[in-house]
Amino acid sequence: MMKMSRLRLKEALAGYGFILPALILLTLFGFIPLFLAGYTSLYKYPLVNPARREFLGFANYVHAFQDETLRIAFVNTVYYALWQIPMQTLLALFLALLIQKPLKGIAFFRTGYSVTPGKHRENRYVYVRKAQDATPSPKSPRKTAQLRPRSTIKAGS
Repeated sequence: MMKMSRLRLKEALAGYGFILPALILLTLFGFIPLFLAGYTSLYKYPLVNPARREFLGFANYVHAFQDETLRIAFVNTVYYALWQIPMQTLLALFLALLIQKPLKGIAFFRTGYSVTPGKHRENRYVYVRKAQDATPSPKSPRKTAQLRPRSTIKAGS
């Protein structure tokens, strides 16, 4: 084995120095909680008095897999992962490729494509501001707009 030159050693240490913070955070907030969750799942673990925990082994898992709600959640998750995510990705790729084509009227499509998210953000901001203005402040006796639930809003009002 050849002796590592000083420059290569310095570069290797610099690389490890860049990776170290990410590894520390991944360990603290990823691996340790994952291990503790797995450990805790093998116990009947009362949160009020953790000293009274009782080892159940895989009984919690047997009980969970017999639950109909878990089955429905699992089916929904598989559907989302295998159908929704690929379809959304393909649609996004198609739209990205579409705005690159020199087609007639593409400028209109590009404008709508890029302005729409900002418009939704603006609408949310306006709604939140109206809600904040409708909340009476003890310091400000001014009259404020009253918000009504959507179900009571009639067309034209």
